[in-house]
Amino acid sequence: MNFDIHEEIKLVEKEIVNWRHELHKIPEIGYELQKTVSYITKQLDEMVIPYTTMCDGSGIVALINPGCEKVLALRADIDALPITEKTGFEYASTHPGKMHACGHDFHTASLLGTAKILKKHESELKGTVKLIFQCNEEGAGGTCGAKRMIEEGVLENPKVDSILGMHVASIDKLPGGSVFYKVGPAMASNDKFYIKLIGQGAHGSTPHEAIDPISMACHVVQDLHTLRAMEIDTLSPAVITVGTLRAGDGAFNVIPGYAEIIGTVRTFDNTLRPYIKERIENIVKAAAAAHNGHYEFQYDFVCSALCPTNTETQNLVAAAQKCLGPQSVICFPAPIMGSEDFAEYLQEIPGTFFYLNAPAKIDGICYPAHSSKFALGEEFFSSLRIKHDKLKLRCNRRNCSRCGCPVPHGRPPYISR
Repeated sequence: MNFDIHEEIKLVEKEIVNWRHELHKIPEIGYELQKTVSYITKQLDEMVIPYTTMCDGSGIVALINPGCEKVLALRADIDALPITEKTGFEYASTHPGKMHACGHDFHTASLLGTAKILKKHESELKGTVKLIFQCNEEGAGGTCGAKRMIEEGVLENPKVDSILGMHVASIDKLPGGSVFYKVGPAMASNDKFYIKLIGQGAHGSTPHEAIDPISMACHVVQDLHTLRAMEIDTLSPAVITVGTLRAGDGAFNVIPGYAEIIGTVRTFDNTLRPYIKERIENIVKAAAAAHNGHYEFQYDFVCSALCPTNTETQNLVAAAQKCLGPQSVICFPAPIMGSEDFAEYLQEIPGTFFYLNAPAKIDGICYPAHSSKFALGEEFFSSLRIKHDKLKLRCNRRNCSRCGCPVPHGRPPYISR
């Protein structure tokens, strides 16, 4: 394409920031995204970009330069989290108990900005660009938005050849505006289990008349830790975490009728997930039987491990280095146990995923995603682009100290969500 991408971004930068602020005010959760979808489609209408809605109106698919043989998809997630915002921003959430605490407002605004630039230069494109504004990345209700949109044909009509996704981060120990990537397993799968151990309640003074679900639950929790330690290859990272254990109504002298256990399983090996599911249910079944109790078991495969493909990742790296300079494009030192349902697209087609760092502090702290004080620094992007444009992209890891780029050397710190 025969245009200066830096100059084009400068032209829409204020709009992107404004879009982000407006979206930040109206966070919505899961598939209940009426205001968010209305706002996005209004912008697409003004850009004269055709679109359709999916998932009962909670997701959007738009096309730029349709009719070409090759199709690239760009995806932004648009949902928020059930968190009460405590940032104090003028553009803070106006929806009590809901907040864009994971940067999805930024993702959406960025994709709108990309759409505006690409639409302006539509005649120069050599392929079709499919814009995916995806609902329910956070998995509210158990079914992630990526799976549902795939089931409803988001990768078809026209068929997508490859896909690109992004997530913003706020990490103060790494340079603002940097891009982070990884080939192979980059993020873990995310599965959720629910266990109900059913016994028989009784007074605390007569435990012989009860079937104690708390005792069952204790055995289950202990055996889950043993499962991870003794049955899963130590060279295959996996996490089995109990996040909720509850029983009774607070009475000190009553044995309750049932206990509940809720937790998550994470791994980078998608083939390991069915085995873990089977073994957890076996553990629950054995504990219930040993105490003459019963059980209910539910296991949800929320999303797969995220595994970017090599060719698409190398193309991303080359483009990012050209735009930002080699020193601002950093490979993950290791995969992370956080999850991202963009992985479901990569189960179907080639693609890649990257993080963009935009650190910002509140009370002197860079709060992580899913925090009530999560913030992003919008000022990094233009300043970094201008700086490296002036340097004509000559800097690299070995001579950054000569050109004055504030880039830390050595192994980057471990990144977590």
